[in-house]
Amino acid sequence: MNRPPLTEAPPDADVVTWLRSVLDALALESTERKVLADRLRRQAEEVAQLHGDPVSPEDQMRPADRLWWTAFDAAAAIDANADRALRRVEADRKILDEYERISHPDRLRTGEYWRGSRDALEAVVRLLASAYAGRDGWREKWAL
Repeated sequence: MNRPPLTEAPPDADVVTWLRSVLDALALESTERKVLADRLRRQAEEVAQLHGDPVSPEDQMRPADRLWWTAFDAAAAIDANADRALRRVEADRKILDEYERISHPDRLRTGEYWRGSRDALEAVVRLLASAYAGRDGWREKWAL
């Protein structure tokens, strides 16, 4: 790895700030997707009220029935992906918290163990950030 040498302060503290803003945006996007899934379910129920309860997929399906089933399947997929994204955001935030805790200058002065831990976590933070390399604010110097 061609990383900058260890310094008293994290060399790329700005990657943590940037990554936290990306995670905040992802959390908001995922929450908005869950709202979309709820709206889709409500609209499917309105279709069912107008056109009658949907028949099971094995029976003769009308267009309204297909719409109802498709809407509920899509809403379930949206929810599952949004929930997974929110869990990932929470895990990434915990990794960043640990990196900042270990990177604190008082910790760095306590010995090589903390320096090694900080280096390892810095690599993890850079790897986390690289998953979002296409987003605004990404800097190539953060790539490993």
